[in-house]
Amino acid sequence: MGQAGADLAWSPLSNLLLYGDTTDVVAADQAGVRISLAPDWGPSGSKNVLHELKIADMWNTNNLASYFSDYELAAMVTKNPALASNWHNYVGTINAGLYADLVVLDTFHQDPYRNLIEAIDADVRLTIVNGQPVFGDVDLMSELKGDDWELVEGPGFNKAVDVTDRSIPEGTQSWATILQDMEMAMELNPDDIASTWSSSTDSYSSMQGNVLNSIFTTGDARHFGVITGSNHANTHINLAQLENYYDIPMENGDRTGVNVVLEPQDNTGGSTISDPVDTTPVDDDNSDDSNDDADTGGDSARDSECPPNCILGEDVEDASAEESSLFGAEALLAIIVIALLVAIGLITRNTEEDEEMDADQTVIIEKEWNDEQKQFIPELPPLAPPPSIEEE
Repeated sequence: MGQAGADLAWSPLSNLLLYGDTTDVVAADQAGVRISLAPDWGPSGSKNVLHELKIADMWNTNNLASYFSDYELAAMVTKNPALASNWHNYVGTINAGLYADLVVLDTFHQDPYRNLIEAIDADVRLTIVNGQPVFGDVDLMSELKGDDWELVEGPGFNKAVDVTDRSIPEGTQSWATILQDMEMAMELNPDDIASTWSSSTDSYSSMQGNVLNSIFTTGDARHFGVITGSNHANTHINLAQLENYYDIPMENGDRTGVNVVLEPQDNTGGSTISDPVDTTPVDDDNSDDSNDDADTGGDSARDSECPPNCILGEDVEDASAEESSLFGAEALLAIIVIALLVAIGLITRNTEEDEEMDADQTVIIEKEWNDEQKQFIPELPPLAPPPSIEEE
């Protein structure tokens, strides 16, 4: 796989439940294979990628001696899948020009990657897809969507969801309607099957209906019962530890006893990310401090490969302090010259624009946020696989 430049989709929970073991991801990483996390399918997989992150975190800690850093685990659910699917020019990182696919989490840990790994359902404050808020806390969704959302009740917390989208077929379906249809399908009622698919149900007479699971992992006793009760899945790890991630004191969806104060960052000089490779001390005193830090053993060597903000920082171009000095007399003169050139260009185009306005005097000013339909629907990311080495 490494020689072919292939990517690996790792589904540890499904692997453990089905096979009692999982992929040798350390060997894959050492071979240069990029790894992404995926929940696999419903019967044996996680409900969402946050849950799969916790399985990977447990396996990494208990079975791999913390081989992967928290940053690397976070990359497995952000930029790595985007790179694997060749969608990195659209999603996977926070950058200008990309689709605004974002998730906002409550802050309960000083380290942002640890915060992501340990986040559970109630910690998700907001989810945005292509710039549109679709899920989150009621107060945030109300601020962004007014009353255009539906309430979803969780164990001890509530969330707001808006799944409607008039720009796609059947996009007007409500969350309640979708749930109703799924509950009907799970019942496996022969009459419903016949009326929906117009086919014989004789061969399905032995199938038993089931209750639709909650969309939330928190509080799902059946889900945790299947995981902890599987001798197969617990061959190499005690998955009962998984419940520790979710056994968190909360009040109305907020963690109690948490008071994380993040230090303010001064971004006036450009990027705050230092060079992770340059370890040259500034002076003799700093060299002693560096040795002390190296002896603490609190972070693995792999953690030092990436500074705290590198998921965002390595893909966002910030102006440096030296670049800010350009805004002096020379820059001002250049701006004046450019402005004059633009003015000349506008004057020369004036006649052509007047002719166009004579042909059609109607000027339409559209506001996307007031329209019933979206004015701009971006094309789907490329579905074709990247070219092979031979094709290049």
